[in-house]
Amino acid sequence: MALTVKQIENAKPKDKKYSLSAGKSLFLVVSPAGGKLWKYRYRIDGKASEYSMGSYPDISLAEASEKVLALRKVVQQGVHPEWHLLKLFRVTIFNDFFAGQIPGFSE
Repeated sequence: MALTVKQIENAKPKDKKYSLSAGKSLFLVVSPAGGKLWKYRYRIDGKASEYSMGSYPDISLAEASEKVLALRKVVQQGVHPEWHLLKLFRVTIFNDFFAGQIPGFSE
């Protein structure tokens, strides 16, 4: 059964943190303090890892599902999501810096 927005909103804190599966290795962790954090579970070279994507309601169920689809493609290439996003960040900073420094520079 797929996770619904109503189930997310009705998820109440318990004594220990627990998770609600949304399918496709996406799940929502509910903390004892009441915070709700999206996580993506993946495996590269036989080693299981988790990637935190942000909190609910800042990231909706639909947005989290879209992010997982993109991250699954990255993981299928054998790249950890953190490394991929760091590379994208560095390229953006590099391009933004040189675009203002060198006349005629563009991506």
